[in-house]
Amino acid sequence: MSPRRIAKAIAVFGSPFYLLPLGPLAIVGIPLVTATLGQEVWPEHSRRRLFAVGCATVATAVGVYVVAVFWFYGIGGPTGAWIWVGPLVGLVVYIAGCTQATRRPWRWPLATAVALLSVTAVGLLAAATGVRFES
Repeated sequence: MSPRRIAKAIAVFGSPFYLLPLGPLAIVGIPLVTATLGQEVWPEHSRRRLFAVGCATVATAVGVYVVAVFWFYGIGGPTGAWIWVGPLVGLVVYIAGCTQATRRPWRWPLATAVALLSVTAVGLLAAATGVRFES
């Protein structure tokens, strides 16, 4: 993989993180970044298809967050080290999933879902072990 392609892949896969501080409406930028920079990562796919991949990733992230993650890390969060363990585990799983998505773009929404579900699993583990949650 060329350094240029690696940089574009980091820009595409990192877009959910660096666009998030711009607010909730900035999430619409993910499909735009994917369509714009994704052709270097997945040259065999059209911009239209890459835009669809970005939209699917956003829909997956929002859906999984609302259904699963919100209950453990959205309303409040576990106390102590548990507050950062969940997101850290999610990040590690996301990075591992994105390495697989560099081969096939439709794995990116799956990688996003699995990463968010791993955050939920840490929240469930914290709740099961009696960790106090605060909002």
